[in-house]
Amino acid sequence: MPFMLAAYEISHDWEEPEDLHAMLQVLRAQRDDANVRRIRYAYYLAEKWHTGQFRRSGEAYIHHPLAVARIVVDLRMDDDTIIAALLHDVLEDCPDVKPEMISKEFGEDVLAMVEGVTKLRSTPQTDLTDRQQVAAETTRTAETLRKMLLAMAKDFRVMVIKLSDRLHNMQTLDSMPPPKRTRIATETLDVYAPLAARLGIWQIKWQLEDLSFQALHPTEFKEISELVAKSHPQRSKELEESILALKTKFEQRGMKILDIRGRPKHLYSIFNKKKSTGKYLEALAEVRRQLDKFPNDYEGQILLAELQAENLADLQGAELTVQRCCAQVGRSEGEIASALNRLADWHMLIGLDREAAQKTLERIIELFPNTDRANRAAQRIAHLAKQDQLVQPHDRQRMELKKGIENLGLTRGANGRLKVPEVDRSKL
Repeated sequence: MPFMLAAYEISHDWEEPEDLHAMLQVLRAQRDDANVRRIRYAYYLAEKWHTGQFRRSGEAYIHHPLAVARIVVDLRMDDDTIIAALLHDVLEDCPDVKPEMISKEFGEDVLAMVEGVTKLRSTPQTDLTDRQQVAAETTRTAETLRKMLLAMAKDFRVMVIKLSDRLHNMQTLDSMPPPKRTRIATETLDVYAPLAARLGIWQIKWQLEDLSFQALHPTEFKEISELVAKSHPQRSKELEESILALKTKFEQRGMKILDIRGRPKHLYSIFNKKKSTGKYLEALAEVRRQLDKFPNDYEGQILLAELQAENLADLQGAELTVQRCCAQVGRSEGEIASALNRLADWHMLIGLDREAAQKTLERIIELFPNTDRANRAAQRIAHLAKQDQLVQPHDRQRMELKKGIENLGLTRGANGRLKVPEVDRSKL
């Protein structure tokens, strides 16, 4: 529905805040077609409508919608989305503001976005127990999210605004009482961070995760933050070296790469990795204790190498374990060949390193020349180039996929690739 172009008149004695001025400067630098006057007017109205309102921290409420709008600007969204971000709380918090006032000034698209992120109103009930109040709040939150998702189906910008709103709320979470802080952080981690990932807004996704992690696990957050801060120079150096090594590999294969970028893991990602590998580290320690008692135990040596390669992706450690195992007195030819074949598998499927796999198989040929084992190793080498083409990048996490393969309904075809069952797209 078309709307009449407003005059966007602002009182002469009104002063533009520094934060708004800085945001508009960024917007001008991003694109020439930005309607700065219209956006400034939206802020002016939001400030007027929120007059007398304060956040729990004590600051004027208008700081929140402006911060949300700044996040939206950094995401390079359009004028209507920025305006809706500035006005996203007025229908909920300003009783005198009616929907038609927004549509008259800024159009139906802006109104639809503002209504999409507005929480459902509820009548306060003082006769409820604490548990009943929590249940009522949970139901209201679920219905609000459902309403928002339906609005997002029509216009994804609704979710961009909501994610930006949630990000700023998480950035200022310290002003909330502990129970509410926990509830909001849990909801953010379970609902909003995955939604940000689904939309591909990674810069919001990782911030939501880290902020939730800080609120829910403060001790672990502090511990990992300190470790990351200490190792930052070394990690940056390793990242640069990895990028250079990748570029060299691609160039050797005749592939022209314009740019490769890397980033260090974020704190919550490190926390999850630490949790997932913790049980394997414990198993690793237990196997090593057993090997201290029985150093020549073949099965123990192979189990140790398997844990290192398949669960911890420590191929260097696995290779050293296999080498020590094969060098031990009394090893049979079958045990040595089997261990080396396993190592070749790990190099190929986990490390995606055909050259290392080939060298391992060549070792079998050197150790057992003119035997069936040597012939089978030679046949595997002949097929490595073809297998290299079939291996997919996600095979680096092959063991993680294997654990969930049945739940996901996945199987492997004869060529080693994952087969995904047909999806009924009418239900998507």
